[in-house]
Amino acid sequence: MLAVSGSAFAIYSYFFQRGASSPDGVMDSIAEAIPGKDILSLGKMISPEEIDTVTKSADVIKDGGSGSGERSSKGDPGSLFSEDAVDSYLESVTVSSSEMRYSVDQKSDDLAIATISSWRLNARVDQSLAGTLRTRYESAKGSSLNRKEKDFFDDLDFSDATYNDDVSRDFFSGDIPLELVLVREDGRWYVSPMMTWAQWEYQKAASRDDDVKTPDYRADFEAEGAHSPEEAVRNLTQSVLDARRPSDLFDKDVTGLLSLPERRLARVYGPVTVGDDRKYSSRLSEHAQIDWDLSSTDIGDGRAVVRPGKSRITVFPGEENKEFTLSFDGDTMNVKTSASRDNTASVNISRQLANPERLGVVVENRHGGWHVSTSGTIVNVFSLQPSERALDDLSRILEDAGMSPKDASDLADAVTRSSAVATPVLVAADIIGQLKDVEWRGHSYSDRDSGSTGGSYYYGQCSRGDMVACDLLYATASSDERSYGRSCGGRNYSLKYGGQCEALYGKHY
Repeated sequence: MLAVSGSAFAIYSYFFQRGASSPDGVMDSIAEAIPGKDILSLGKMISPEEIDTVTKSADVIKDGGSGSGERSSKGDPGSLFSEDAVDSYLESVTVSSSEMRYSVDQKSDDLAIATISSWRLNARVDQSLAGTLRTRYESAKGSSLNRKEKDFFDDLDFSDATYNDDVSRDFFSGDIPLELVLVREDGRWYVSPMMTWAQWEYQKAASRDDDVKTPDYRADFEAEGAHSPEEAVRNLTQSVLDARRPSDLFDKDVTGLLSLPERRLARVYGPVTVGDDRKYSSRLSEHAQIDWDLSSTDIGDGRAVVRPGKSRITVFPGEENKEFTLSFDGDTMNVKTSASRDNTASVNISRQLANPERLGVVVENRHGGWHVSTSGTIVNVFSLQPSERALDDLSRILEDAGMSPKDASDLADAVTRSSAVATPVLVAADIIGQLKDVEWRGHSYSDRDSGSTGGSYYYGQCSRGDMVACDLLYATASSDERSYGRSCGGRNYSLKYGGQCEALYGKHY
């Protein structure tokens, strides 16, 4: 609903005041808006920091994301998300009555929780919605429906789509109440969808486990941020790589580098996710070292896109047969591995783009400090524009990346209905295709029996306690042997990922 309503009310948000002066005011507005299906009023109660990002995503996808390129979309994705589309959907919904009872518990100056104890709702959906959805979908697709799609819409039946009961009782329980998290932004109060989702997840976890930690509802959301876009990305990435236990990721110096929605989510609900924090693990920075030399491009509205620049990443440094480096120089990524052949490649990571400067991480400036925005980065991905006629070659590029011709053709046909969706797929597939001939690992067994297969040889060595062989078994063999390699030869079935045997046990067990 947020994604659909985003584009519908965005234009009005600049002319009418958003939010409410108090947490109770937010709930009053929501309770009044539902019976009248007033999407605009509901949208104005959603956190601007969150809904504006959704709106930008919807607008980019709706417009096809094509910019000035020759090819954009086979259809009109906007027909599913436009303001008149929302109105047509709502015309099929009748709300006879909606009575909501709630209480508000203000936890801090910036956060409150509204608990809905009763929500009596009487509503029904008219069968006309099926025809509306069919027409809108066909317009978005840009071509006639196939047989499977026709059958789907023919079978779409809303005759039993009625509801007349208590939402808080039917969909929630006493252990998991219906709650909304309210936040204060620039002096006004709003509903936070992200925080509300986290609160529901916390309540579900707490109902199953008495040891789940309580959220830090009094957390401070203020943060200075970094002095530059590059510093924000560098410091955040390095903090993650240097972390040795989960709580390290929620340190204020780390969360202070995140944009407001992600920052308050981490500071309030981070403690819930930590669990047993007494055990230390090896730092990721021991396996990935970065020589930083980032670059950035201003994209307006206090935002910048940070790109690799001339940075250099060394993975598994000092580990024979495993070390490889990624050296960046603008749009070029040079790869060098420890293999004896096919060990280098020069990859143009943005050659399929008309706006390569947008390929990177989005960082926002708030009150003088720079903060990494994961949601903004996602929106930016949809803003990537293909170079002229690039999407025409998507099927071939997917084949080059390893897909079968039929699967490549089917996927290309599906995603090219919106170039905003197709372009990220195009870029990823093109990079994979450029790397497909690279040999990533060196060979550590020069005296291997030439008559044996790789899997069977490594299987025997792994069974004897050779942890390097276990890692190679995981990397090169069949699915059954991969599982054996992941367990380090049956020595640790709790491993979630393979390739860790040597790091855990050394070369020999």
